[in-house]
Amino acid sequence: MKVEKRLFIKIIVFFALLALLFLFLFLSNRNVRGNNRAVRYFNKGNFESASQTFYNELKNSPGNYVVINNSAGADYKLNKLDEAQIKYTVVINSTDAIKEDKFAALYGMGNVEFLKNNFEKSSAFYKEALKLNPNDRDAKYNLELALLKLDEKNNKQDSKKDDKYENDKRKQNRQERDLKKQMEQNDKAQKENEKKLQENKQTDKSESARQNQIKKDDNKDTQAVMFLNYYNEADKNSNKLKNRNKKPLINQPQEDW
Repeated sequence: MKVEKRLFIKIIVFFALLALLFLFLFLSNRNVRGNNRAVRYFNKGNFESASQTFYNELKNSPGNYVVINNSAGADYKLNKLDEAQIKYTVVINSTDAIKEDKFAALYGMGNVEFLKNNFEKSSAFYKEALKLNPNDRDAKYNLELALLKLDEKNNKQDSKKDDKYENDKRKQNRQERDLKKQMEQNDKAQKENEKKLQENKQTDKSESARQNQIKKDDNKDTQAVMFLNYYNEADKNSNKLKNRNKKPLINQPQEDW
C-alpha cells in the first residue's frame, strides 16, 4: 500500500512539472511570437504598430531585456527620445542582463544622445559599447561621426566666443572714443567758461576803475566848487567890510561959498 501511494505521488508530481513546463514553453513561445511580430512591423517601417506590440509584450514579460531594447528602438524611430532613453537605462543599470543586451542598450543610448546633439555623451556611450564588442563596425562608425560632430560644435562655440570678443572689443573702443570726445568737449567748454569769467573780471575791473576815476573827478570838481564858493563868500565879506568903513559923502561938511 505504501509503495503504491509513493508511486502515485511521484506520478502526480511528474505530471505537475510537465504541465508547468508546457505552460512555460507556451508563454515563452507566445512572447517570442509577439516579439517577432513586432520585429516584422519594425523592419517594414511600421514603427507605430511595432511600438504598440512591444508595449503589449512588456506587460507579459517586463524583465525581458530583448523586448525592452526593441521597444526602445521603436520609440527612437518615432522620435520619442525620452521614452527610449528610460528603457535603455533600465537595461544598462540592470545586474542580470547579458553582454549582448547591455551592448544593444549602450549603442541605442548613443544614438539617442546623438539625435539630441549631445555628441560628448553620445561618444561616451559608443565607447562603452565598444568595450563589450570591440569589433562592431556600426558602433565604430557612429563613434567617429559623434567625435567629428563634437569637434565641429566646439569650433563653432570657439568662433562665437571669438566673435563675441571682437564685438566686445569694438564696443569698448567705441565707448572709449566717445568718452574721450566727451572729455575734450568738457575741457573746451570749461576753458571757454574760464575765458569768459576772466573777461568778465577784466571788464569789472575796468568799470570799477572808471567809476573810481569818475568819483575822483567828481571830488575834484566838488572841491573846486567849494573853494570857489568859499572865495566868493570871502570876497563878499571883504566888500561888505570895506563898505562898512566908508562914510557917505552926504555927511561930509561942505564949504560955504
